Amino acid sequence: MQLDDAWEIFKEMRALGVKPDLFTFNILINACAHRKSLSSAFELIDVMREEGIAADIVTYNSLIKVGNGPVLSYVFWWNCDG
Repeated sequence: MQLDDAWEIFKEMRALGVKPDLFTFNILINACAHRKSLSSAFELIDVMREEGIAADIVTYNSLIKVGNGPVLSYVFWWNCDG
């Protein structure tokens, strides 16, 4: 339930023009990892790219927890393309 609440706040922030920072993204991606919500984690990665926010070691560790194979491939692409 907490991820759902956090996701709603995230959407409200963006609707109000408040730009989430790396800390906010890391918290959300970590919550996705705990719920194994791969699609939500990918959506957050895409928003980070759009906003020009670079991932850090916390981001990568959280992404690895979501799901090894698909996430690692995506992160590799993200680093090569970004």
